[in-house]
Amino acid sequence: MIKASVTQVQSAPGNVVELLRESKSLPKFDLIVAGGLFDYLEDRVARFVIKGAFACLTARGRFFFTNIGKNPYRPWMEYCGEWFLRERDATGLRSLAIQSGVPTEQVRLSTDTTGLTHLVEVVK
Repeated sequence: MIKASVTQVQSAPGNVVELLRESKSLPKFDLIVAGGLFDYLEDRVARFVIKGAFACLTARGRFFFTNIGKNPYRPWMEYCGEWFLRERDATGLRSLAIQSGVPTEQVRLSTDTTGLTHLVEVVK
């Protein structure tokens, strides 16, 4: 996680699950970004991370994360590369956020320019 402001960037290196277990001792962040993480997390862990990140936000802080959507390259990735990703659709991602305690009006979803990846913004 990175704490960002006009003049400061602060990182919190480590395993995100371990860090968020101690979320009460973490500083509040204006911005948290997690790209490529949720593609590998089962729903239970994804909810834990969303809930913890949301708790670590300042008022009006933002948490951005991505998740692969319907991937047309999946058969090749899995067969040739033994690379397995958890695909989620927009409805599933919104549901994960809501189940994590984020009010529905504070979740914004879009896709990247390729249409393959969902971009999720949670605003406190």
